[in-house]
Amino acid sequence: MFNLEGTPYLLDSTSLEQVRHRMDAIEEHVSLLRKSGTLSEKTIRDYYGQKRFEQVAESNALEGSTLSVGETELAVLKGVTITGHDPAFVRDAIALDHALNRITDLARERDTPTNIEQLHEIHSLLLGDRLGAGIFRQECVTIRGARHTPPKNWDQIMSRQFRQLNWL
Repeated sequence: MFNLEGTPYLLDSTSLEQVRHRMDAIEEHVSLLRKSGTLSEKTIRDYYGQKRFEQVAESNALEGSTLSVGETELAVLKGVTITGHDPAFVRDAIALDHALNRITDLARERDTPTNIEQLHEIHSLLLGDRLGAGIFRQECVTIRGARHTPPKNWDQIMSRQFRQLNWL
């Protein structure tokens, strides 16, 4: 079996079936949320509020951050540099928290579909004043240790983006 990019799946058939079953359940929940009108404060709080700093810490750890969940919470809430850690990790934690908050705001706007401008806005929040913030990159990149290859050009980006939007 292959994914949308034509790469073989890494899971055995039993595990893949379990993932598909879980994805079906998630899709059903998303559908119910969409049909209900707007995401309630309770729904947002249950999903994001309790896991907020864990989500930020774990996501940034993928990029090399050494901040724990507690240190991430302190960095985001107080904006302080954590002794013994690269100050960039604090900046990245704050940036990701801002982006996730904006995504949460966008999720509440049921009548406004996600658009390219919003993607640029989120990207800009994530990267801040770094080169390339808020725009699609123009050069090819690779991800060390990953079998996935990011899109090589604008046409591939848009093709995958439209596939994603149609899947939702």
